Amino acid sequence: MQITQLPGAVLNELGSGIPRSTGLHQSDIIKDISATMFGEKGHWDYAAEPGFLWEDVFSRAWADREHKEGVIFRPEEVEKDGISISPDGLFVPNTATDAGLLLVEYKYTWQSSLKPPQDRWEWMTQLMGYCWVLELSRARLHVFHCNGDYRENRRPQYLEWEIGFEEWEMRENWDMLVNHAKGKGWL
Repeated sequence: MQITQLPGAVLNELGSGIPRSTGLHQSDIIKDISATMFGEKGHWDYAAEPGFLWEDVFSRAWADREHKEGVIFRPEEVEKDGISISPDGLFVPNTATDAGLLLVEYKYTWQSSLKPPQDRWEWMTQLMGYCWVLELSRARLHVFHCNGDYRENRRPQYLEWEIGFEEWEMRENWDMLVNHAKGKGWL
């Protein structure tokens, strides 16, 4: 799928209510590589239910607000090279002077906020894969660290980053995912 213009319709239902197909998903490949690299569970953050809730609430909050910069909506699942992706959102600017479409992802994590997202292999692999398939080069990451930085009070922290990727690194990332899936016989 090429995103060269605004999608035809903004979905009414946001968050985890969007059905996921039964095929091969990018997250399955990332989890398998992570388990190979880092041990049985890998470094993938297993805060699934709170994560779905965070994603749902944040998606709805953004969809219900009027933003002077643009709108965020949840796109349908997209497939490329036999691998499906399910991005949390796309930011569509209101004016042509804005930088253009932007991937939006929400994370809920037990991990410390002291470690920047660029040091989280699974997150960066996921974001680069989504951007490659959607033909984007930038992502905005919204992260809720439920225990903050794990210092004294362990207060929750919400942090936001905008991250850009080079075409060559997204292509290499995607090739790694496709080659891993082929090596496993999934493709």
